Amino acid sequence: IVGDIGCGPGLFSYLLSQKTGHSGKVYAMDLNKNHLNFVDRVCKKYDIKNIKTHVSGVTSTKLPADSLDIALMCSLYHIIYAEAEAERNAFIQSIKSTLRNNGRLIVIDNSPVTGNTLPYHSNYIAKELIIAQLKYYGFEFVKAEHFLPQRYMLEFKNKKDCGNAK
Repeated sequence: IVGDIGCGPGLFSYLLSQKTGHSGKVYAMDLNKNHLNFVDRVCKKYDIKNIKTHVSGVTSTKLPADSLDIALMCSLYHIIYAEAEAERNAFIQSIKSTLRNNGRLIVIDNSPVTGNTLPYHSNYIAKELIIAQLKYYGFEFVKAEHFLPQRYMLEFKNKKDCGNAK
């Protein structure tokens, strides 16, 4: 069971749907109901049955505890990082609660670039900041992948018995 947090028009939701297969489930999660309506229409058009759209909140995933094996955030953490501390704490704790023990959190975001490398389309955040912050929240850093100069992917493991932020 996978949560695509901040799914937008659903690109990763569709890809994850193929990976999870008929026995899996993908929650396409967003604040923007227009995005979710679009995902619903695509799912209906292509008879995709393992994606469920879900309105999340600013401070909560609005999913039950221990309901996800994997949570994915693409181009979202730099926004969460800039939120007020209380909102950020609540949202990250909600993700931590929603993920099962040893569940995975995947963060894809925009890397700072130097020289003649063109930046990605949005704001950026150094991966070291995310790693340090998520360690503070009790996530165990697993690995980083840097496929493009402008983008990276970070993988974390949820440790239910760890974390400092309240």
